[in-house]
Order: sequence, then C-alpha cells, then structure tokens
Amino acid sequence: PNKKAIMTRHKLKSSKLLTDTIPNKEVTSRIRNAIHLQRIERENGNTFRAMFSTILPYLRVQFLVLSFVGILLYFLQSFHSSSHSKLEVFVSWLSDNGAILHPNVMLKSYPEYGGYGLSTKLDGGGIQYYEELFRIPDTLILSREKVISKMSTNVPTLVKEDDDVVIAMQLMVECALGSESFYAPYLQVLPEEVPRLDFWDEESLSMLQDEHLASIARNSRRRLEVLWNQHGIRSHVHSMLQSTNSRWSSRDYETCFTFESFHRFVSIVGSRAMVLNGNKYLVPLPDMTNYAPQPHRSSGDDRARRGEQNLSFNLYHYFSTSTTSTARETSETRYMIVRTDRGTPSDQQIFENYGDNDNTLYLEMFGFLPHEQNDFHCAAININPILIVKTSSPSPLVVKNILQQYFDNYPSACAYGDGTLSSKRDEDMFAFLALFSYSYDEEQHKCISALESSTVQDIYFDHDENIIMTCYRYKNRRDNLRKLIQDAATYTLSLKPTLLVDDSLELSFLERNSMSLPSFPYKRWVAIRFRIQEKIILENLMHAYTGDEDDTRRKEDQQCEFDNDDTMKSLNQKIDEFNEFIDDVVKPPICHIKAAVATDGMRIGAVATENIRTDDIYLQLLPRVHGKDIILSSSVVSTGYDDFDILLHDYLDNSSRDMDKHTTILLLRLMYETFILRERSVLQPYLQILPTIDEQKVSHVLWMADDDLDYLAGSDLRIEVLKYKQSVLNRFRSFMRNDNVVRLFGQILTLDNFLWAHSIVDSRSIWWDGARHLVPMLDLVNCSAGPSRIHSTRQNEKTGLVETKAAMDVHKGDQIFENYGQPNYIYFLYHGFILTDNAHDCVLFNDIKILRTDPVAQNVPSMWAKLNSAGFYSINPTFCMNNDKSVDRLKSFIRVKYDVSSPSSSFHGNLINVENVVRSIIGARLVRLDSIKGRSEQSESSHMNSKKDMMLQQVENEHEILTSLWNRI
Repeated sequence: PNKKAIMTRHKLKSSKLLTDTIPNKEVTSRIRNAIHLQRIERENGNTFRAMFSTILPYLRVQFLVLSFVGILLYFLQSFHSSSHSKLEVFVSWLSDNGAILHPNVMLKSYPEYGGYGLSTKLDGGGIQYYEELFRIPDTLILSREKVISKMSTNVPTLVKEDDDVVIAMQLMVECALGSESFYAPYLQVLPEEVPRLDFWDEESLSMLQDEHLASIARNSRRRLEVLWNQHGIRSHVHSMLQSTNSRWSSRDYETCFTFESFHRFVSIVGSRAMVLNGNKYLVPLPDMTNYAPQPHRSSGDDRARRGEQNLSFNLYHYFSTSTTSTARETSETRYMIVRTDRGTPSDQQIFENYGDNDNTLYLEMFGFLPHEQNDFHCAAININPILIVKTSSPSPLVVKNILQQYFDNYPSACAYGDGTLSSKRDEDMFAFLALFSYSYDEEQHKCISALESSTVQDIYFDHDENIIMTCYRYKNRRDNLRKLIQDAATYTLSLKPTLLVDDSLELSFLERNSMSLPSFPYKRWVAIRFRIQEKIILENLMHAYTGDEDDTRRKEDQQCEFDNDDTMKSLNQKIDEFNEFIDDVVKPPICHIKAAVATDGMRIGAVATENIRTDDIYLQLLPRVHGKDIILSSSVVSTGYDDFDILLHDYLDNSSRDMDKHTTILLLRLMYETFILRERSVLQPYLQILPTIDEQKVSHVLWMADDDLDYLAGSDLRIEVLKYKQSVLNRFRSFMRNDNVVRLFGQILTLDNFLWAHSIVDSRSIWWDGARHLVPMLDLVNCSAGPSRIHSTRQNEKTGLVETKAAMDVHKGDQIFENYGQPNYIYFLYHGFILTDNAHDCVLFNDIKILRTDPVAQNVPSMWAKLNSAGFYSINPTFCMNNDKSVDRLKSFIRVKYDVSSPSSSFHGNLINVENVVRSIIGARLVRLDSIKGRSEQSESSHMNSKKDMMLQQVENEHEILTSLWNRI
C-alpha cells in the first residue's frame, strides 16, 4: 500500500523524469502509453501491478544509466579536485619563489584548448590593455644558456645548439628527480601529450591531404630519433642527473629516460617556450596563455603589415631588472615581464597573439588550429608541370635549368586568400614561370638574354634591373601572375581526394555526434578543419580577384590632399598656434619669418615678415628656454625627464656599435616628445604641425612598395632606396629587442609610428657641429634651386645662439627658400621631392668596388694605405658623377683598384687604360638605362601620380648627365 501511494502521488513527476532522461522518441512514446494504461487499470483496481509491469524494465535501464553517470561524475570530481590541487601547489610555488601575479588573474582548466589557461576572476573587474600580468623571476626560467652551462664538454655541438632539445634534456632530469625536483610543481601541470604533427601516425597524416606537411612531420620525428639513438641523449641526460647529487627512484628513472619521454618534453618546449631576440625561454605560467588573434588585427591589414605582430611580441614580453636595497646590501632581480595585448572583461579567458603565423606552424609546432579565422594563413599551391612542358621557346629544359639554378627547383608557393604570395621569392618564381607559360617568345628571349649576360650572383637579382624588368616586371606581368596563381590553385584543388562540401559535411557529422563516440577523434577533427581552411583559400583563388587594386591605392593616395575647407581650417589653426608659441614662449632674439600655408603642394612654408637682405640673420634662437629644450639635438646628454634619461644614458653607454647614433638619439627624443609627453611637451605646438603619418605615407619612400620602385629601374637610386628601407627596418628591430626602449614606449612602439618618426628626422633635421637637430620654424623653410649659396646654420660660440643668414634677398610676404645643396637622389631618398635645374645633381654609382681578385687586394695593408692616400676609406665608395672633378675621382679609385701607377698597365695579360675603364663604366650604365627605358613607363600600376613622375624624371636626368660626360671623355 505504501509503494502504491507513493507511485500514485508522484506518477506525473516520474513520467517527466523518464521522458527527460531518455531522449529516444519511441521509448518516450511507450512510457506515455504506459501511464495512460495505468489510469485505465487503476479504474479496475490494478494500478500498482499495471504500472510496474510496464515501467519496471525502463526503471532498470534508468538505474544503470544514472549509476554510470554517478560514477563518471565522481571520477570527474576527483579529477577536478586533483587538478585544482595541482594548480594551487603550482601557484604557491610561483609566489614562494618571487613571482608576482596580477590579482585579477587565475588559472583554470580549458579542455577545449588542451589543458589549462588563464582567466580573469569573476569579481575582479577584468584587466585593461597593456596591464602587467606577471613578473616571473629569472630563477624560474629555463633557457639553453642556463642548461649548457651544466653540461659536460663532450656533448655534441649539434645537440647543444638546439634550444628545444637542450631544455627538454633538463626537463628529463627534473622528471627523474620526481618530488625532489625544484620544478616538481611545474612538471605536475604540464600536459602528458602535445598533439603536434610529429606524434601523428601515417593514417592521421594522410587525413591532412598535404604531403609536404606530412613529410615535415615525418622528418621532425626522424630527426629526434637520430638524436636519441646516434648522439647519446640518454647517456648525456644521465650525466646531468648524476651531477645534481640528488636521490631519485628507479621507477622515475625508467619512466623519464625513454625516447617517448624525450619526445614529449621536446614537444612541450617547442610548443610553450617563447622566443625573444633569437633566444628561447621556457617561462612557467606565461606559457599557459592560449592563442587568439588580437581583435584589432584580425582582419583588414594589407600584406605590408604581415610580420609586424611578430616584431611587436617584444612589446608584451621583455626582461627587466629590479633593485632591492636593505641596510646591509643591495640586490638585483631579473624578471620576465608579461603584459596583456588586449583588454579582457571579468570571468573570461585571457588570450594573447603568437604572431602573424600560418596555420601550418600552429599545427606543426603547437598541435592545434586557431578557433578563429586566421587571416595570416596561406594555402600551398603547386604549378602543373604541363605548363612548363608546353613552353616552346625557350625549350622546357632551359626553363627547368633556370628553376634549378635560381629557385632551388621549388615550383610551389603559399598564397593568401587575397591572391598575394607569402614571400618575394615565391612572387619572383611565379612571375618568371608565368612569363614562360603565357607570354610571347620575344618576351621570353629577352629574359633569357638578361640572365645569360648578368654577372650578378644574387638569387633575387636585386642589383640587376635588366633581369628585374625582363623576367619579373615585364609587360602584363600582373595579369600573367594572377592567371598562374588561379591555374595553380585549380590544379592543386584537383589533386585533393575530397571536395570542400564533403569535408564540411564530415565535420558537421563529427561535431554533431561527438557525444555518442567512445572517444573524440581529435586528430581527425583537426585534419578536416585544416583541409577546409586550405580549400576555402584555393576556391577563392580560382575565381576572379575582387576589387580594383589600383583604385584602392589611388584612394589611399588622395586621403591626405588638402582639398577641403575643414582640413585647411584645421591646418591654419595649428599654424596660428605655432606662430603664437614662437612669439610668446620661444621669444627668439631675431625672427623675420613666420609659418604659413605654402603653395605648389609644399604644405607649410616660411614667409618673410619684413624685407630681408642677403646675409641678414633672419632667425636667431636659444636652444633652451626656461630649462626646456626648444631645439631637439642628438648631442643631448640630459633632458630633465628621468625615464628618458635612463634610456639615453643606457644607450650612450652601449652605443659603440651604432654607426649612426645621432639619428638614433634624435629619433628616440622625437618619439618621446610626440607619443609619451604629448600635450605635456613644451613643443606641442611645433609637433602638431608636423606632417601626420597618413601624409608621410603618401610622400615618403619608407612606405613605398618595392614594385613601385620599378620606375627607377636602371638607376642605382632604386638599390639605395631598398637599402635605406632595410636599414630603417633593422633599426626598428633593434628597438624592439631593447628592453629599455620597450619598457619606456610600450604599446606606442608600432612600425607606423617608428617609420613616421624616422621620416621626420631624415627629412627635417639640420646638421651643425657634427650633430643633428630639429629646429622649430627653421625646418619649415623649403628647398629651392634658386639661391646659389648653400644653406648654413651655425651656433655662435660666444652667445650660444643658433643663427641662420639669408642666401638671397626676400621681400616681405614672400616665401623664403634655402638651397640644401644636395643631388636629387638625396632629395628623393630622404625628403620625397626632386628639383628641376638642380646644379648639384649627379648620377649615383654604388656598385664600383674592389674585389678579392683585383691586383691591389693581394696585399691588404698596402691596399688600405693606397686607398687612404687617394682619399678613400672604403673598398665600395659611393660616386656621384656629374663633372670632370667627379670623373677624376673615379679615375683615382680605378688606379688603386688595378694597382696601376701609370696611365696604362696590364691586368691578366690585358692592357689597362684608366680612361677607357671609366668610359666603359659610364657606357655600361647608359646601355643599362637604354635597355630598360620605356619598360618602367609601361608599368601597370597607375596610382603613383607625382612619385611616378619624379622617378621617371630622375631616370631621364641621369641619362642626360651621363650622355654629357660620355661625350666629354
């Protein structure tokens, strides 16, 4: 009776419980029918028997299911408690050893990310962009340098030079020490397996449908096996273990000293260690931060910005030294500081960006694919060999030989979704192949002739414009390149064993039925996702390119034109504020000019406020006013700003290798005043009238694409621009590797900000007394070929005043000009303009140098003595040819190069006539210009406007100058 009452009272609840728990529609229907029969039988007095006779089988099933779930929950709870305990021990270990953690940050388990991750606390308020997350003391950090200091000298160099292997060997030692290891709490939270590709079996690798990637995985594992079996890794680790003088158990020893353990630890280091300035560091805690792209970098960046995030990684990870003083002693602690690269609200996972990397790198080294779309992923495309075989002139064998010689026989590339290729090497190779696949025989023969006649050994031929213009930048190159990329994408996709739609359906089925599978097939899931991402890019490449590239770039070029009243009003307002600053704050003893909007596209210039006569001092400034620098100088040793002076003094103490320290110092100072002090800078009225980043992008060569320089083909100015751009990028990288620079400038140290500051220093600074200076008002004076006398500014030794005298008469209200006295290649390179009728113009030669095979090079001390005696201090001096004096200088170098003391001498049995050598050098340049002339004018890029005209005019000017010299020699 009691059971009957209970069942009668809870019959509805029971039915709901069963129907909710067992989702099968047939079972649910039968249960509901049973309840209905129960009502009928209750009327007949058989309620209890009827109900249980029908439902009892299902209750038994339910009991078994609930029992299994209970047991599962018990073990999950046990695992959670164990995991939670490990995290607590790990965090305590960090704190006990001096690590400092952000109070709003905690560790959590994220199974979908393969282990642990970082999270903001529920009630912590989140974290802001660029907040400090951790300070990890150097004593907790493992690096190759630390480990090899403990190794014996007989460890092979091949082993010692591999960061991953060396640090992994140390982890094997710590593993064998077990609970005796200092790193035991850290080892407890490391993953048992990193599912990167060299752990995959052949069946799993085949699911990638990428044989190149599969071969990388096989080679990676094979290399580790060779290291383990042939280079005595086990014995070397055993020696390291013995040197610890600690006790260890045989069980731990046998477990940790296997190839599987070695492989595991190598994969842990490879997937978790961070690379800073070329060195790897395994840093406990920061290595648990999972990946996600930065929100503001996830899309919309052009290819020129790819790679910038790899440089900016140093902004958020750097070393710093902290000093602690007590009554007895002063100690220093070196920390790894980690900052956030994005803001994160409360109770959310904290991510960071690993760089502008392709998905294959994440799969190969880390064992995961990004959950979000990766705009830096590129798909491998292969060229159909038939395209090469079909070429009739030159023969396919010639093309194949060229591929082997210059491109290492590499007929594949990696293409982004926008149709661009991942490297210059890939672009050159595809442009070359497109020439022989789609162009006319005449164009092909021109390329072959250029290759055969070239003496340049560089694989990219950056120094031979004839090859560049005939093999890479030929007419219709862009259309041919696009067609070849499309054909390669189509061919590559045709080789895939499955279609994109098939992969999508398989992925959908897998994710939909994941709960019913005995174990989730992670590798299969990752492989399908990888295939889908590859095929999406390939299918996009198969179709026509979207948008008009030239129209887009033309719009970018027009962004900064002053063609509306609002822009002019804003500029006029800034000019007025600057003039007031000069009058009220700077108060120069003499100032007969003021800032004004200039004509002829010069933006801002200086106009005379009264009549100025030749040799009159029209501007006289004090370098400092009220203890503040008005003139920014590269000779400064103290600024009064403590944080900047620390950086400055550190740089001055370690700047012996910087050959251009004046540029570096002025660059740092300008960035500090502009981006750190901002409105607090006394020079703010001056800084706000400087050209903006967008304006500099239009006018300065630092933002020009390499392809745009094709208009300079035939001129050494093109090579000089490329070298200049590379040197500036190298300086930016050196800044990013300098912990003091990163610590001071932080998140504002972006490539665009750096290029802006560099372009300002290069285009506006004024030299005197061997130092560079930025001089408000004076740097507004524009350049003109009109004044015959070259501009000169000097500092009066008695008064300390900086004085500039007029080079010509100027009427009140007229713009004042100065002649900078430089050739046009300097103006274009650093200032962004060229002058017509420039009396100082000349033709740059930067490829004349002494070779090892030259006679004078056989005796190096004698060579340098002869060079110095002739006024040369380099074996590769720069020549600027425009008159007889420059020709005589070149003759002097030729005499040294061929070690001739008389007008004629012999070299390798040939008579050397210096006059003829000089004539041949000039003649060869004329031939080079003539062979390329007209090709650059056919370039398909139409967005260059004034820059294009300047470059074409520069080439024409060089041709005229050299023709004149040729006729005179």
